[in-house]
Amino acid sequence: MIAENQMWSCQQILTAFFDKFPDRQLQVEANSMLRMLAKLDFPMPGKPGGWAGGIIYAAATSIVRLAAYQVFSIGSVRSFWCFDGDNL
Repeated sequence: MIAENQMWSCQQILTAFFDKFPDRQLQVEANSMLRMLAKLDFPMPGKPGGWAGGIIYAAATSIVRLAAYQVFSIGSVRSFWCFDGDNL
């Protein structure tokens, strides 16, 4: 485990995670999500590791959704299912 038996902040855990598992796109997305959460200025109950794991999960799934959206854009879906654009 990255932060086992240590009192690290969420940012420190994210930094350690990306040092061990480099992924630039995921790191940018995760750091952006952490900054947005920090701007909300509300108490974040729970452990920093739980928040870091949740941020990484959310960032990873948002990247996958974005990639799927780009691959299956409206035009490609129409052509895949043989839809006539005028009859949608």
